Amino acid sequence: MPDKPPIKNLSYIEIEEASFYINWAGFRKDSSFFIPCVQCEELRKQILEKATIACVPISCRYVVENKVKGIRVWRVL
Repeated sequence: MPDKPPIKNLSYIEIEEASFYINWAGFRKDSSFFIPCVQCEELRKQILEKATIACVPISCRYVVENKVKGIRVWRVL
C-alpha cells in the first residue's frame, strides 16, 4: 500500500535553511511582514501557494529594507 503524501503545514515557510512561522489566521487586513532571502522567487512561490490554500488574499513584492533583500507581504482583504 503506498504511503500518503505528507500534509503541508501552512504555518511554516522553509527557505535557505531557515524556517519562518506565519500565523495566517491572525494576519489582519493592511498588516504586513518581511522575510529576508536570497532565493526570492522560490520563497514567493511558497508564500503564494500557502496563502491561497489558507484563503488569505495577499500582495507581495521584492524589496530591499535596511540593505537587506527580501519579500514584503501585505494582507489585502
